Formats: sequence, structure tokens, C-alpha cells
Amino acid sequence: MSVYYLVFGTTPELSRLEWQSVYPQVGLKDLSPRLSQIDWSETEAASADQLVNQLGGLVKVLKAETTLTVKTQAELYLQVADYLATHQPKPEFSLMEYGASKVGQLSPQQLKNELKDRGLSARFVHQTGPEGLSAAVLLHQKRVIELNLIHTPETLTLAKTIAVQDIDDWTIRDRSKPYADHKKGMLPPKVARMMVNIGLGENRTARLYDPFCGSGTILLEGVLLGAQVMGSDLDQVAVMGTEANLAWLPEIYPQTATGVATAELKTADATHVTWPDLTHQIDTIVTEPFLGKPKPQPVALKNMFRGLEKLYLGVLKHWISLLKPGARVVMVWPLVQSGRHEFSLLNLIDKLSVWGYTLQVNPPVKYARPAAVVQRQIVVLTWQPPQSSGESQKSTHKILK
Repeated sequence: MSVYYLVFGTTPELSRLEWQSVYPQVGLKDLSPRLSQIDWSETEAASADQLVNQLGGLVKVLKAETTLTVKTQAELYLQVADYLATHQPKPEFSLMEYGASKVGQLSPQQLKNELKDRGLSARFVHQTGPEGLSAAVLLHQKRVIELNLIHTPETLTLAKTIAVQDIDDWTIRDRSKPYADHKKGMLPPKVARMMVNIGLGENRTARLYDPFCGSGTILLEGVLLGAQVMGSDLDQVAVMGTEANLAWLPEIYPQTATGVATAELKTADATHVTWPDLTHQIDTIVTEPFLGKPKPQPVALKNMFRGLEKLYLGVLKHWISLLKPGARVVMVWPLVQSGRHEFSLLNLIDKLSVWGYTLQVNPPVKYARPAAVVQRQIVVLTWQPPQSSGESQKSTHKILK
């Protein structure tokens, strides 16, 4: 086993939930809001690139190269320079530090001077964000080594970035699909990927259903992960758009051709939709329902959430006929902060328990784009048939392990 570090995205709570859903056997040791440590075997580590391609919330994978034993900053310069000196003739590097240093942070210029004293010319690449070099730089400048100093109370580790999320790949699916409806709001592909991974868990070929499929973002991410996908929407134009987007997917990702060919779509109301051959056969529902107006007036919020509560109760009650026992439901629920008042649908949780639903992550993870009025709450539920005695099940709120 070797030590690796995971750098998560801008909503690390959701990123960690995604990791725990897909790799429950690999525990996380959290070192900072966006950095966690894992122990990973060499054979699995070879697939670091697969990890960043599979997980929407994983930005980088770092591998521990060596543990540094230093008492002074001068010793730290020497040991980091020793490592860089192995990358002759002209090391190109960037330097990122995590945690509080006991000997002070390194100066890139002084590190270059240390290498110059050894007869080596080095080029320093300045970090492009709070988490070091951007994915674009690391993807397109292959010679650049991103070094990471991981400071903890116990150890100081020199780690190297070995895999980074392919931002170009995400941009293609975000902006190049043939159909999009920006007026309805669009779930970012990375968030859709995280939700799908949470819904699938370790069952990568599960049957996944999106009853509010919109432009098909969730279904596309499901197909890319190997799931059997089904979708419906009340808007026939949206269903046709989803069909076009699914047909486009194999043009960019040929491996998805079979998954697209077996996808099922229909125009239907989510509160009444039927799949006659699939009673209690759905492994997971992953969806973003109607969230209300994107910029509601404060005076309209009470009525808006009253209408949304009726819709959400209606769909969740109907989905009981479709879900397998133990199925997982991953939904976006709206959240609006208006002055001192917070409007949400979390009061539904206790009402849902009588139908067999249990909240798995409490509190739900918040996700919001900057300046968004309506924020997203990622709600994770599991469903089991209610107790045969007919007694109401008590709501149990537990953290997903």
C-alpha cells in the first residue's frame, strides 16, 4: 500500500460523499477542506487517471514521493532540491503547500538558486489558483512537475501530482451537446456525475431512471459510467432533445454506443409515469425536478414552496411502485434564503418515512453557483417497503458510510 492524496472540487462535502459511495472500502483521512489522504495499492494506483475520469468531484490525485525529515528551512531547501535534481537537465516545476509549515514556506526563487549552485537551470511555473496549477496547465504542459508539500502535525511529505481532471472533456459535454434549454436551468455535468455516482454506488450497471430528464445530462453521465438508463419528462420537446443528445454521445465517446442503444425514453408526467415491465425494478432514481422560478420574488416564496411540496410528495409517493427494495433516490431540492427566512422542503422528510423512505445524509449537501437565488440541496434517500404492521416508521437520519 502507498499513500496518496485526493484534491476535491469546490463542493468538497459532495465530492467526499461521491467517493464514499463508489469506494466505501477506502477510508478518507481529511487533512483540509479540499484535501484527503488515502492508502491505495500499487495496482489500483495505476488507474489514477481512471479515478479523475470517473469521479466528478475529484480534481487531482497526488502520490507521496518521500517523507522529509527536516528541522530547519535550509534543510528543507536541500531535500526538495535533491528531488528536483533527479529531473535533469532543466526541471520545470510548480510548488504547492498544504497545511501549516513548522519551518516556513519555501521561496521558489531560493529553490532555483539552490539548483543553480548545483549547475542546474530550472523553470518555475506559478500556480494558477488556490489549489495549485490548473488542470489546463497540467494537461497541456506535460514537462511541468507539480510538487506538493503536505504539512501535518506528525509528518512533512513531498508529493507529486500524478493525475488531473480533464477539463476539456467536461467542457465538451457542458457546451457542445446539440440540445440545451438555458431558460429551464441546467445541471452542470460534474454535479450530475457526482449524483449519478452516489446513486449507483458500487453497482456500476444498475438501472437508473431520471423522471425529469430535461436535456438528458444525468442520463448521459449514467451511460458513460455503464448504467442502464431510462428517462422521461412532461415536456415532449425536452424528451426529443434528450434523444438527440444521447444520439450525439457515441460520436464523441464510441464506447457508449451500446448504452445509448438500450436507453429508454418517454413523454410522461413524473407523478403518473408507468413502466409496465419494470415494477419494483429500478435500482436508483437520480433527478433534478422542477425547482420553481430561478429568481422568485420574496412575496411569492411561500406559495412557490407550497406548490413544490405538493409536487415532490406526489412523485415520491408514485415512485414506490418503481423502486427496488433498498433502492437509492438522489434528488436536487430547492433552497432559498430570503432575509432572515430560509425556504426549503426538508419538512417533507418525516412525511416520507411512512412510505418507507429514509434520509441517508443529514444535513443534505448544499450546492450553488455564485449569485444563484435558488440553491440546490442534494438529498439522498433509500427506500424499503414500509413495515407490514402498517405502523409509521420513525425517521432515521444517518450519515452515509
